Amino acid sequence: MTDTWDFYFFEHAGAMGSIFVDLGLEADAPLAGYPRVGRLSVDMRQPRPDGLSSNEEYPQLVALEDALKHQLDGESSRYVGRNTAQGCRDFYFYLDAGTDWTARVAGLMALFPNYSFRCEAWDDPDWDAYFTFLLPDLGQRHSISNRHVCEALQSHGDLLEQAREIDHWAYFASAAARDAFVARVAAMGFALRHAWDPDEDSEHYAAQVFRSDVPALDHIDAVTHPLLDAALELDGDYDGWECVVVKADAVA
Repeated sequence: MTDTWDFYFFEHAGAMGSIFVDLGLEADAPLAGYPRVGRLSVDMRQPRPDGLSSNEEYPQLVALEDALKHQLDGESSRYVGRNTAQGCRDFYFYLDAGTDWTARVAGLMALFPNYSFRCEAWDDPDWDAYFTFLLPDLGQRHSISNRHVCEALQSHGDLLEQAREIDHWAYFASAAARDAFVARVAAMGFALRHAWDPDEDSEHYAAQVFRSDVPALDHIDAVTHPLLDAALELDGDYDGWECVVVKADAVA
């Protein structure tokens, strides 16, 4: 395990899910000597109606995961992430060729007799389960980044309830693409703050646009994802957002 873990939500076939994954392994994976993936699927006892984990069951699930990390994460197996959906929590480990996954899981789960479980393992030398399932896609990475910015605002006393101008940046390989982006997002209500041409510090054409919005956790993705899509359609890069902190006493 590394110290760089994060989570994100997703929807599949009408069901909500969440993934918690070791992002710090991405640059080095697949790790030599771990050609198999093992999955432990645990049926939650008190899931929420949407199939995700509940506050009531949180202590038991933390105890289970702590035991998994303590007893199963080591030289012969590496814990890389978990998926929670439809009342089930799946834990993923990469294994060396000699690991008896079934026996190791059975020994661990004997400590948690109230939980039903299933385990399986299969060859995965290219770490497809990690790269194609657990790791977030580009949109999900932007959602993670959005959450981090909102959390930073909250840490400075922002309640995330007040609309204010939010600035966004995007970068392109040509002036034509940048100008097309500016025109496209103007139809969404975004105005151009500033535009740059390449210079000694950057080879890109850049646009800084803004609009008044509420940077709320349940709303900011709806603000930024259309900008991300517009930039991608023009072979550009949407590079995120920032805004001033509005503290509670400033809006009282």
